[in-house]
Amino acid sequence: MYGLEVFELREEYIIKSEGQGYHFVSPCQLVLDGDKNLYVLDRLRGAVDIMHHPCCSPRTSRAIKKNVVNYILPGLVRDDGIKVFDVNGRYLRTIGRKGAGPGELDGASAIDLCKEELIVYCFNQARLTYFDGQGNLIKTRPAIQE
Repeated sequence: MYGLEVFELREEYIIKSEGQGYHFVSPCQLVLDGDKNLYVLDRLRGAVDIMHHPCCSPRTSRAIKKNVVNYILPGLVRDDGIKVFDVNGRYLRTIGRKGAGPGELDGASAIDLCKEELIVYCFNQARLTYFDGQGNLIKTRPAIQE
């Protein structure tokens, strides 16, 4: 009924820590630019959603926050920045940071590259933010224009 499908996994990238401690929890999207730099959108949606769910007890919420947010992910996902690594897996930069101002991100949920521009969709802000390859803000606009 079901055919046996055989495939081979090949290593393409290795992300090197070099003291930075890159531990991804929920890498939801990866994109490559023309120089084969890797852009990683990693988010803590699972634990954060559970923490704020109305059925989650205060004790459970505190345990998640203490054990997941403070120890496993110090400053990595909570800033909503996009991590950029070169072809050798070395960390280059973080594009964007948590906030609501120009160039800041809140609830980054999708990324794409178009004509050397990184486009970040933020669900919480319902907007698109455009950056150049070095992380400089180009523009911000509403995700839905009337």
